[in-house]
Amino acid sequence: MALTNCPECGKQISERAAACPECACPLTPPPLPANDVQTIEQTGKQFKAGLLVGAALVAVGQGACLMGEGGTGMGITLVGFVVILASGVLGWWHHG
Repeated sequence: MALTNCPECGKQISERAAACPECACPLTPPPLPANDVQTIEQTGKQFKAGLLVGAALVAVGQGACLMGEGGTGMGITLVGFVVILASGVLGWWHHG
């Protein structure tokens, strides 16, 4: 364990300390080691677009059902749900 001097009181303290135990002077956090990499995953735009297209298909299908085109509307709605499900699964699979 490496020691360093407190910038406030000059006492020797651990480099890992968040504050000096003597005077409570806050210390800057140590830099992350080179092998600690923070990864932030983002869902790809194609998966988000698939969800949007699926939602639009569901809306169009429901609109068709309300206008009296029951068979066609249900088919479009079903296709929309399949697109939404596929986009969700592919988005999860891509980042999993």
